[in-house]
Amino acid sequence: MKTLKTALAALLLSSTPLMAEELIMSSWLPPKHPIVVNAFEPWAEEVEKVTDGRVTVRIMRKPLGSPPAHFDMARDGIADVTYGLHSFTEDDRFNRARLGQFSFLGDDAIANSKAYWSIYGGELDAAVMVTTNMRDRMALQTEIIDTSPYQLWLPNGHELSTRTSVSIEDLVDEPIIMLRVDEIEEATRRLLSAFGARPRVAFRTRSVEAVRSLVATGAGIAILPELVYRRWSLEGDRIVSRDVSGSLPVVQVGVVWRKGAPLSPATREFIRSAQTYKNVR
Repeated sequence: MKTLKTALAALLLSSTPLMAEELIMSSWLPPKHPIVVNAFEPWAEEVEKVTDGRVTVRIMRKPLGSPPAHFDMARDGIADVTYGLHSFTEDDRFNRARLGQFSFLGDDAIANSKAYWSIYGGELDAAVMVTTNMRDRMALQTEIIDTSPYQLWLPNGHELSTRTSVSIEDLVDEPIIMLRVDEIEEATRRLLSAFGARPRVAFRTRSVEAVRSLVATGAGIAILPELVYRRWSLEGDRIVSRDVSGSLPVVQVGVVWRKGAPLSPATREFIRSAQTYKNVR
């Protein structure tokens, strides 16, 4: 009898529909953004389809926090699903991912991806980094792949955008958007010290994308290396760059690895791709 009751209980449980689960997705992109419309929404529909309606995804019309907070929001259970960019985080948890932010590192996307994942997921055999103020030069091998001068970023329509060249003195009263990334921040501080007066720093951020968006909306100007300008970006048609006259610093970017260290095939391929990038520029 006990065995029969157990069997009946199991049968009843198996025939009871599972309770539907709704996942909350926090999205900081506008609801009509192409990524939301063409990627997130179709993905949510597919989740509901393959689970026969047991799991649905509700994409919030407004984000539950700032873009840099989204990784931690998922970890802390504030939202079930989030997304973000490694460069948006305000700490160093994704240091190894920085090398992937440089464009045109080679002409073979598959080889680049394999090399990138090998370095990001394993030991740091090599890195793409700003080498201008690099320490331990005697212990490291460096292949410089780009040298970039500083330029002025302005929103379209700014009064200085009609000039082909701008002087440091023209920027004294302008609000500055400061990029807080390694040597770039240090070099920018040295540059701003030439103002003679305390510069008006309106915002500080670790995200190049945030700097670009803030400049585009007129929140301030930025003085950054030309290599991060990216005319093809989403905000590329809303900002302009201008040369700044005077003695400005330059930023050197290179591939760095330890002298004499054995290199994996993936690392060698990554270095070769970086050298190819240097030769085609």
